Amino acid sequence: MDRFKFRGKRVDNGELVYGSLVVNNVGQFHIVTCPSLVEGEIFQVHPESVEQCTGLKDSNGKLIYEGDIIEWEHKDNEYDIVWFIWSDERMGWWCNDVFGNEFNICELNFSCCEVIGNTNENPELQTSEPKFL
Repeated sequence: MDRFKFRGKRVDNGELVYGSLVVNNVGQFHIVTCPSLVEGEIFQVHPESVEQCTGLKDSNGKLIYEGDIIEWEHKDNEYDIVWFIWSDERMGWWCNDVFGNEFNICELNFSCCEVIGNTNENPELQTSEPKFL
């Protein structure tokens, strides 16, 4: 069920919140922090900041979301590659490496990668270059 989790930046203070996505009848986006409105809190979030969970986990067991920036250690080529996770509604989850290559995430082994940030909170990581070991 992790695949149906979302996160977004709160309108009131900019913090990321995680939970279920709700869009009201006037088009405002909200994240509910618990499956039940009775038990959870609801926060309005910026629509452009909303990102869905892929359902996959990195080597530390951390869930990977759209917009996450992950580092993948590729020992054969002796460098670390930074990946950017994004989705295509028709074709599933994809990532781009810093070289401009695209990969369907089904083709990758996430047991050797680590989430190092996300595009909402760490825009400086989007221009990271591979680090040679």
